[in-house]
Amino acid sequence: MDITDHRTLKVNNLLLILRCLREIGPVSRKRLKDTSALSWGTITAAIKELLDAGIVVETGKVRTGVGRMPVDVELNRRNNFVVGLRLGETSLRSVVLDITGDVVGEHRVGAEPSESLPHLLSGLYDLFDLTIRGNSLDPSRIAGIGFTAPGVVDSDEGICRYAPHHPHWRDVPVRKLFEERYGLPCFAEHNSNCSALAQKWFGEGKPFNNFLCVSIGHGIGIGIIIGSKVYRGADFSAGEFGHTMLDPNGDICACGKRGCLELFASGIAIARAGALAARGDAGSRIRSLAGGKPDHVTAEVVHLAAQQGDPTAREIFQKMGRVLGIGIGNLITLLNPQSVIISGGVSRAFDYFGPSLLDGVKEAAWAFSRTDIRVSTISDPAVLGAAGIVLEEIYNGGLLFNRGR
Repeated sequence: MDITDHRTLKVNNLLLILRCLREIGPVSRKRLKDTSALSWGTITAAIKELLDAGIVVETGKVRTGVGRMPVDVELNRRNNFVVGLRLGETSLRSVVLDITGDVVGEHRVGAEPSESLPHLLSGLYDLFDLTIRGNSLDPSRIAGIGFTAPGVVDSDEGICRYAPHHPHWRDVPVRKLFEERYGLPCFAEHNSNCSALAQKWFGEGKPFNNFLCVSIGHGIGIGIIIGSKVYRGADFSAGEFGHTMLDPNGDICACGKRGCLELFASGIAIARAGALAARGDAGSRIRSLAGGKPDHVTAEVVHLAAQQGDPTAREIFQKMGRVLGIGIGNLITLLNPQSVIISGGVSRAFDYFGPSLLDGVKEAAWAFSRTDIRVSTISDPAVLGAAGIVLEEIYNGGLLFNRGR
């Protein structure tokens, strides 16, 4: 075995131990040996290396039948934090996780779509600095930064090519900028992919190796997980579910095409249908909740009207659900996922569009495909998934060892 092979085997053993510790928590060396199937010699050497690096710590003791008190080991929650940053339509968000994936802190600041590139970057730097200070973190304990944005993100190069709601955000070398400024590894990923990663690490996707995460907010996107990994496509633009065409003679979408799914089943579509209803009925609940101004109707207003029993609002969601369900049914026929997870702000109205969505799925999906539909329980999966990119690199990519720590 040459040096390279030996190093690869050693890193793989260390990663196996890290994953075991994350899954089962504080554990004796004996149980770790039984769980990992590694030899005593390998366990002993690996634990020493992880202790020396500050990645694990020794903790409580377990009494055995002969009275000995072996020391447990567990992941060091006071070391190797990860930070996730998200560029949203009207806000910038951050989250800090410890090495086990528990949330340590989160922050949010406003951002305007029309802001210049330097202003947006300055806001992101300030947010990162605030996140570090606000959680009293030593920057040397940050293992890496995960960044996410909508649009097109070249995750290999760490470049954000395009963000639909920020016209000045074009070809931004996020990885290079953050790594040069902070001296920390940085990874960039599309927000739909991050939402799917969050489901895999923390949410409804934990039991599955192959699933879809459909994010419904201002627009519609999907994160595709195949073999427990994100599928990005040839040009990093896989998952633009909202821009699949339903009606070639329909209205023009923001993408320039006609009749896209987003025009029928997104937050924008719900708001547009609600505003139209409010203009036609001066006494409608939707109009009242919008302060008598149809132009102020949002998807949230329509949701609130539905909660208050407004029949028009409920009909809007029913129509939206069926169209979305047909689209998801087609995805199920094509990809045969183990599950489809509904995420994003609009998912909070699932009670009102869920039944018709399930009808649409049943109508469109191949009869022999499984149709497991779940709703996310994570409030902001995209920023959580941005931090999850770094966890992925720690537990599966050897980030902590590749950096020579």
